[in-house]
Amino acid sequence: MKARTFTVIFMFSAITAGAMSLIDNGSFEVPGSSSADTASHWAMNDPDEHGGSWGSASRKDWRSHEGMFIGVIPGTWAEAGTFGGFWQEAEANAGSTYRASGWFWADQAWNAERELLKIEFWNAERTEMVFEQTVDLTDVGEAWTEKSVEATAPENAAWVRIVVDVDKAGTDGALQMDELSLEQTW
Repeated sequence: MKARTFTVIFMFSAITAGAMSLIDNGSFEVPGSSSADTASHWAMNDPDEHGGSWGSASRKDWRSHEGMFIGVIPGTWAEAGTFGGFWQEAEANAGSTYRASGWFWADQAWNAERELLKIEFWNAERTEMVFEQTVDLTDVGEAWTEKSVEATAPENAAWVRIVVDVDKAGTDGALQMDELSLEQTW
């Protein structure tokens, strides 16, 4: 009788527990249903109520870190106001740690009074923000720079959001972002 030899191959995925993004379309590659300047999952009710944008925020095919498209918040030259932002959310587990990250570029002439990457935790009804942690983006310049922020969900948190928030943008340039991610790290 011939002996059989079995070889077992273990393959480890690059996505390990806690490393898979909880949000969709973090690269802004998929357009929204209303126009090419909106991004799917970054516009309210496109396709659901778990993401949105406001003010001057839009999707553009300018320079990108990866792929072809990015999220953009321009200065007042775009005639879309002095503020803008993007958000997307996922269900949160109290006591778990979350990490929001992304790649950012800011034109040399860009400035704003407030430019933040945030993690926000919301109650079950999404009527009250119960905690937030931020990282400032004012040091981002004309090179793709990775930024991240981590926080642990408080006891009363049911939702976690990644948010890019800009207010009082100047006249020139734009803040640009790509490959946004929200991960549960523990």
